[in-house]
Amino acid sequence: MPPIAKKLESETASETMNQKIAKTTFYIIEKLRREPLFRYLKELEENQWLSPDEIRELQWRKLLKLMEHAYENVRYYHNLFKKHNIYPNDISNPEDFAKIPILTKETLRKNVQNMLAVNHSKPLTLAETSGSTGIPLEFYKDRRATGYANAAMYRGHRWYGLDIGAKEAMLWGVPVNWKERLKTKAKDLLLNRFREKEYNLYPETLNRFYQMMLRKKPEYLTGYTSMVYQFALFIKENALNGKILNFKMVKCTSETISEFQRDLIESVFGCQLVSEYGAAETGLIAFQCPSGGHHLMADCTYTEFLETDLKNDANLKKIIVTDLNNYSFPIIRYDIGDMGTASSKICKCGRGLPLIEKIVGRTDDVVITPDGKHLHSYIFDYIIKDLINRDGGIRQFKIYQETVNKIKMEIVKDSNFSKQTIEYLDIKIHQYFGESMNIDYEFVNLIPREKSGKLRNFVSLIS
Repeated sequence: MPPIAKKLESETASETMNQKIAKTTFYIIEKLRREPLFRYLKELEENQWLSPDEIRELQWRKLLKLMEHAYENVRYYHNLFKKHNIYPNDISNPEDFAKIPILTKETLRKNVQNMLAVNHSKPLTLAETSGSTGIPLEFYKDRRATGYANAAMYRGHRWYGLDIGAKEAMLWGVPVNWKERLKTKAKDLLLNRFREKEYNLYPETLNRFYQMMLRKKPEYLTGYTSMVYQFALFIKENALNGKILNFKMVKCTSETISEFQRDLIESVFGCQLVSEYGAAETGLIAFQCPSGGHHLMADCTYTEFLETDLKNDANLKKIIVTDLNNYSFPIIRYDIGDMGTASSKICKCGRGLPLIEKIVGRTDDVVITPDGKHLHSYIFDYIIKDLINRDGGIRQFKIYQETVNKIKMEIVKDSNFSKQTIEYLDIKIHQYFGESMNIDYEFVNLIPREKSGKLRNFVSLIS
């Protein structure tokens, strides 16, 4: 085992009483739920030090085993494979596997019962997600899939010396339903974590949360990227000390991380901003290590990067994911709706898990220009980063494309906002999207979040 692994393991040896209680709770829960989290975690921690070739071989064995199971026991896949003349024994390489039709959210939504294995394990969890579309999507997860997904997350936490039960602060909000709120409160208490309960963060709310962290001394902070960024901005503008919180990491998830957000958050808290990337349907997909590499969880998922018609400078591709562990409800070649780029590099941390180079968000976050080009909305992040590096002027923004030649930009101003801010935006937006693109600016005090708590910076209103 590399020296860094031994060092991090030794750091987890010293535990507070609350952490010991939380860890004991995990042991009890895994026994009651028949979800062997600790066994899976031990397995995954051994896997990470395999060579890239050994990990690919392990991944491929798991994939072929899943194919055989799906063909024999899942009505949807049995019929799909026969229709396209695909049989598990004929799949010998990634090119063969790519012949299986992609699973879309719409197809999944229509085939929930047909995708449930006839020999599924019990008990099952009926999960639901709406993402950014607002349309509910139901699917089943068995204890094996949930256990591996949690183990992959805690493997990532241990890279930063954070063991199961380490005290966690959360900028996450809570469910609206009172039963779910009560359930969340009980889980937070048992699992040694606390959270800010509001999605829309006002100065008094952020100050209360900061004071709470000074008292409770969490080891790390987790949250939606936009909420953590807003909190870091509040600390900076009010001359508070973010470094005194002594976080081992700040983990952002569920939203794309822009470079200007990463720069500010790391500067304010004096620790690494860690990107966690996953989907409710498939579990954890990638986790960033202390060396900066975004490692794909290749022993839990199989990730493909497919070409698209979208024109972009970063060579972005459509991300397709297969969950290797959910035998009760196999999700194979699933289009999660995101874009990114793979990497052939080997991380200097020594782990054999492959890398993903860039994750920029949804495939439908596309700006259509007046001359017919299709450009990904991540361009706005570059514009705002450059603006902040100059004089700033914007605290939050959200863009709506109303027609092919008109966008509306909602802006929450900061203290540096000036006439030059708008002049700069005009120049840059016309540079990327053409001189005939009309821009309306609307100044607001707050940009509301989605029901999920996420904050989308771009919305297309074009059919």
